Amino acid sequence: RFFLQLFPANPGDLPGESRGSGFERREFRFEELGVIEDGECLAEALLPEYPIDRIRAGQYAPGGVRLWEAEFPGPGTAAAE
Repeated sequence: RFFLQLFPANPGDLPGESRGSGFERREFRFEELGVIEDGECLAEALLPEYPIDRIRAGQYAPGGVRLWEAEFPGPGTAAAE
């Protein structure tokens, strides 16, 4: 199971249920959104309309243990360019 945590540039853009955490959570299983191309695992997810400051991504093992996580600048931010 993989996760994305989307941190908006403006926290007021978050849906009501996500405002307490400060990010919008998206989870998916690789089998649902992923493909293997030329030996690489790829997955696509639609992003919300609001500007994103940063994205945290990671993967859970069975039982909910995090295998890894990483943080990336949001698309269109100065850090991403």
